[in-house]
Amino acid sequence: MQEKREKVKVLLLKYHLTYTWLINELEKQGVSVYKEDMSAYLSGRRKGQKAVTVIDKSIEILEKYGKCYAET
Repeated sequence: MQEKREKVKVLLLKYHLTYTWLINELEKQGVSVYKEDMSAYLSGRRKGQKAVTVIDKSIEILEKYGKCYAET
């Protein structure tokens, strides 16, 4: 799980995206997350099924963003 959390952080930096952007994209996918919770999920301070869902969905969103919008 640590690797997945790090991947989310790296992709956000790589694509110059914010937590707010990612939270909005998660909301569009039906996953509601508060900014404070997102920080806790990415730092590993919060665990559980919701954390797994948020991290996995975040990776999915960021990888799709990379394929569609990021310059190579």
